[in-house]
Amino acid sequence: LARPCSSVSRVQLLRSRSTRRPLPSESRPRPPPGAMSSPSDRGGRARTVGMTTTWSNVTVVRGENVCLSAASGAAKAGRLTALMGPSGSGKTTLLTSIAHRIPLTEGAVRFDGFAWSKALKRRVAFVEQDDVVYAELTVRESLTYLARLRLGLDAAGTKARVDEVIRQLRLDACADTKVGSAMQRGVSGGERKRVCIAQELLVEPAVILLDEPTSGLDSSMAQIAVEVLRDIAQRSDICIICSIHQPSSQIFHSFDDLYLLAKGKCVYAGPVNGAPAHFSSLGLKLPGNYNPSDVYMTWCTDGSLDEPARWDRILALSEERRAAVNIVEGAEANTLVEDTEDRYMLSWAQQARVLLEREWTLRKGNLFDWQQLYLHVGISILAGVMWFQLGYNERYIFPRFTAVFAIQIQWVFFPFLDNLPFVPMSMLHLGKELGVGAYRLSAWYVAKTTAALLPYAYWPFVHSTLIYWMVNANNDGAAYVTMLLILYLTIIQFQSLSIMLSAGVPGPRIMTVALLVMTAMFLFTGIFVPLAETPLPWLGYLNPVLYTLQAMAGVVIGWGPDYQCNDGAVNATQFPDICTGRPDQTVPAERALEQMGVWAAPGEAVGVVIAFTIFFRVMAFRFLKGRMSGKPNPVAAAIGAALAPVKKALTPGGGKAQGGSGKAGAGGGGPEPMQGVTVQRETPASSPAPEARSASGHTSNLHAPGLSRSGRSSAGNSTHTPGGSNAGSRAGKTPPGSPAQAAASPAASRV
Repeated sequence: LARPCSSVSRVQLLRSRSTRRPLPSESRPRPPPGAMSSPSDRGGRARTVGMTTTWSNVTVVRGENVCLSAASGAAKAGRLTALMGPSGSGKTTLLTSIAHRIPLTEGAVRFDGFAWSKALKRRVAFVEQDDVVYAELTVRESLTYLARLRLGLDAAGTKARVDEVIRQLRLDACADTKVGSAMQRGVSGGERKRVCIAQELLVEPAVILLDEPTSGLDSSMAQIAVEVLRDIAQRSDICIICSIHQPSSQIFHSFDDLYLLAKGKCVYAGPVNGAPAHFSSLGLKLPGNYNPSDVYMTWCTDGSLDEPARWDRILALSEERRAAVNIVEGAEANTLVEDTEDRYMLSWAQQARVLLEREWTLRKGNLFDWQQLYLHVGISILAGVMWFQLGYNERYIFPRFTAVFAIQIQWVFFPFLDNLPFVPMSMLHLGKELGVGAYRLSAWYVAKTTAALLPYAYWPFVHSTLIYWMVNANNDGAAYVTMLLILYLTIIQFQSLSIMLSAGVPGPRIMTVALLVMTAMFLFTGIFVPLAETPLPWLGYLNPVLYTLQAMAGVVIGWGPDYQCNDGAVNATQFPDICTGRPDQTVPAERALEQMGVWAAPGEAVGVVIAFTIFFRVMAFRFLKGRMSGKPNPVAAAIGAALAPVKKALTPGGGKAQGGSGKAGAGGGGPEPMQGVTVQRETPASSPAPEARSASGHTSNLHAPGLSRSGRSSAGNSTHTPGGSNAGSRAGKTPPGSPAQAAASPAASRV
């Protein structure tokens, strides 16, 4: 190749500044495959050495779509393997199959000859195309919390390992900078991608799988990313496999091996520098002055490989490759790597503590907001003016009861609405970290739901205190303290109800269900119409709002003084059996509560509220557990069955909806369809959810917080011609010497 363009000179400059450490082969002999290195070799931390990954006859079929057909091959430890092919050729499907994120229709994958086991979760790392990071944490904080969860070292050991990975990934300059996202300023796109790699490198995996790590990066940042990966593979003796769409010539030659896919079949597997000879044997000569990767991709798409003789030769080589891999079916799981009983490095309590600390770091910057102060103080003043200084006359019984309702109803709405995105916002991070065995789901659930109460630490106190004393609700200090305790219990109850809906109801339907539930809770309280006079009185007794109102009214009104009877000549009394016109007659507080429909004692109502809270919390965890394991959701099934007739009646064409088609994500949501096959899938309806400041003071949207989604860009996969210019993509252009060139018209020679 000629001298690279000036944009790559930055790469050479950065490479020259880094100090080279000796390769494993230069320092000590490599242990046998699957063996554990001694603790003394790794500073007291035993790890598994790199594993050769093999796959044989891997086939993935979804419905009528053959996503991958009889793929066989191997990736050796200490080498960087490129997984290439046109869009729809099966790259992501093969990558996720190796990682056991999707089920195989046929075939097997082995790691140093051993079958997949749960213990290998910690040794086979997967880096998604999308950057799954916490935008609010710095690079060092992100790695430190994950290292504490996954390594189980003391503070000094954790710090040493994090510093080592930061140096290895060349992140020293941005170690104390927030990771950021598309909505929040932080590190650059290339640095963010290296943070994702660093998160997996912490545990010293034996195999690293990366889905298009250069996507969205410019040419120099893409080159740095690939050079870092090659350096890691060689120095740490790790097997690294990267799917990459169409790299530049310099990036392409940074790989050791190439696995090329076309139409779900492997058309070449071997060293990068051996590909020209392979295609030459098929009658396809690599032209000069062209990026080899562009030429290979063109041959995969323009029909050059479809010639019967060539395709038969490719199939014959594929059979030879499958025979060479020689995977023995039924091989026992690799028990040399790690015992499944020890896949969690920390106890449950330690996991919950670390997760709580991380949540505190994420949320502490948003706990106080001047706009929230203006909001809650403003609402309190408006309510205080409306019910200002209520007296203890008979005519103030109902206004005082509605004032109690005003104190509590705000803290029914806010926690209920704020936590509806609780599960959708957490799914990407949760699925990623559970997939690598970082912690138990129950530890995360307890820590996350506890931290979600932080925004309600002091705003309810400010709001209720202002209203309480402006209204003159009750001058008894014990009643005031008890009212606050009931208010905080109300917040926990409706946060629990909201999380249960968030975990149990599918995303497109959650707002509809939530608004119906909220409307029912608001109406069936007995304030607007006595429950006994409604067609469904039993619905009111299932209403959580009813019991919080009964408990709070029983304290504020029931623990207060009696009420003076109305003057019968001016205001008719509601208690003729008590107020007979004599002076100084009073209505007992108990009769006032009875008149307002409060029939439960405060202790009984609080007991029901606690029972509701426990029920909501337990059901939320069960729904979440089923959702993470992929089991059918009974709530979603019931809602779908109830809405199916309505949907069918309202949908044109008898309810037949056209599904969207697209590539499945790297997280295993579905395989990548084979090129040339159109796949129709049901695309869940979703509405855009821009960031909005919730009433409790934290950012609420339906996307995971701090998640940066790198879009596809050709900048990081540009082509460097030997002349040194950045020549964009040549995938759609037939290179000289191709058999398809003679038949191609000038208009058809470019995409």
